[in-house]
Amino acid sequence: MNFLLKLVVTTLVIKIILLFFLNDNLSMNPDEERNFIIAQNHLNGSGYTIFNPEKQVYEPTAFHGSFSVFVYESLIKLNIKKEFWVIFSLICYLILFGISIFCFYKLSLIFLLNDKYALWATITYCFYPSTLIYLGSTISYENFSLSLLVIIIYKLIRSYRQGIIKSDYIIIPVAVSLSCLFRPNIIAVYTFLFLAYVLIVLNHKKFQNTLMVLIVVLFTAVSHLSSLQKNKKLFGSYILSTESGFAFLLGHNPTARGGWAGDWQQSGSSYSAFVHSKIANYESLNEYEKSVASEKLATKWIIHNPLIDLKLELRKLAIYFLPQNFSAIKTWNWYNPINLVTHILFLCMIFFKLFKLKFTVDDWMMLIPVIASIAICILFFSGYRWRYYAEPFMIIYAWQFIGHLQYRKLVEINTIIK
Repeated sequence: MNFLLKLVVTTLVIKIILLFFLNDNLSMNPDEERNFIIAQNHLNGSGYTIFNPEKQVYEPTAFHGSFSVFVYESLIKLNIKKEFWVIFSLICYLILFGISIFCFYKLSLIFLLNDKYALWATITYCFYPSTLIYLGSTISYENFSLSLLVIIIYKLIRSYRQGIIKSDYIIIPVAVSLSCLFRPNIIAVYTFLFLAYVLIVLNHKKFQNTLMVLIVVLFTAVSHLSSLQKNKKLFGSYILSTESGFAFLLGHNPTARGGWAGDWQQSGSSYSAFVHSKIANYESLNEYEKSVASEKLATKWIIHNPLIDLKLELRKLAIYFLPQNFSAIKTWNWYNPINLVTHILFLCMIFFKLFKLKFTVDDWMMLIPVIASIAICILFFSGYRWRYYAEPFMIIYAWQFIGHLQYRKLVEINTIIK
């Protein structure tokens, strides 16, 4: 435990240095900078809009999640500088990441051969390319959500193994709600996760645990009411965002290559040409109408091109497991050896479990983030921000395979000796 504490302190010190070295101007990621502008526009009387320089008009938007817009409005009203919020969010993230390291170590103890492997897995988690640099050293709410996900999965596994503790009835619902509010893309992960959890606790006849799930669902639903009401006033429909329709078409069209298309909004791109040729009066539609039309166009394209789309899905899967990282740092597209080894060992362990049919209930809880993030990539396009939620658990399975190889080697040696 003394070594673990030193590891946490060392990791956090390195993270603080990297965070301020790579973000010396304390600016948020582009999505959140855009949300901050939307908050300013609303307070200035232009509504929840973003300025379109081509049309020279303010256009209603709900492309990204609304909760952070509400937060930024409150900051502006209270005359709190954006930089203070960034520093506060970084402090919260560092504290949560420190806690997640302890929870990750405890999770590793459940799945690995001994505490030595658990420590090595935890070291890998602390210094993994994405958690240390490519997302972990950026000012992104994914960091906040990832730490909470590790903590929550540990608490859920412990709850049906040792019994739920009273504080979890508050901690887990609040943690899940905040994660979903700040990063709506994690809603899919928690949906899969709690469905699996309910099946497990019902099978274990621990019916009291379902009360906690009900609290999570109610608390999360209520926390999103303001966003739903805001978007209803904007577009006449209860939606959390308009992004899904655009993302769906980005992943299913003749110009798609499986990953993020950075030029999709540029008028001269092949994607833009396809959309404008297929959707009548596209530029006259509002953002919600464009999203709905994009979703319909993608569905139609899939129906008419099933084999091409199947190849595209396989390409997305291949991109998902490429040893690359999120494009926040220039070296993101280098083939990182740590990612490569982890992915190979993870897949080896999964194939071994499939061959032996040795999946436990604990395995399903740990694999849900992997399954959910892959499902998101298949549905939309392959993105390393989504794979981020799976990586801590891929690390544990990679070390589990190493432990399995050592165990087999020890058994063979003992057999020879005897």
